[in-house]
Amino acid sequence: MKPTVHTRVALHVRGSDVEPELVAERLELSATASHRRGDAVGGDDPNERHKDGWCSFTSHAEIARDAPFDVHAAWLLVRLEPHQSMLLGYADRGWRLLLE
Repeated sequence: MKPTVHTRVALHVRGSDVEPELVAERLELSATASHRRGDAVGGDDPNERHKDGWCSFTSHAEIARDAPFDVHAAWLLVRLEPHQSMLLGYADRGWRLLLE
């Protein structure tokens, strides 16, 4: 039996003043997951809070998990390329951008 391979690509944006809703609006994407600075972490300590904002955008929203990697990568690149200068500005602000 051939093993099932699930593929995805993602952009993660993290920073002390990241507002996930605003980042999503500007990128014209829906965040797959997110939290704002000060949101509850959700662990054992009800007082523990996130120290920064974070949002993640993944190809799973529109591309089948079993699609080839190049299809996932192309999906993300097509969406990010028009926003290249804005993303560089985010990095200049000290936000961490991670492509996964």
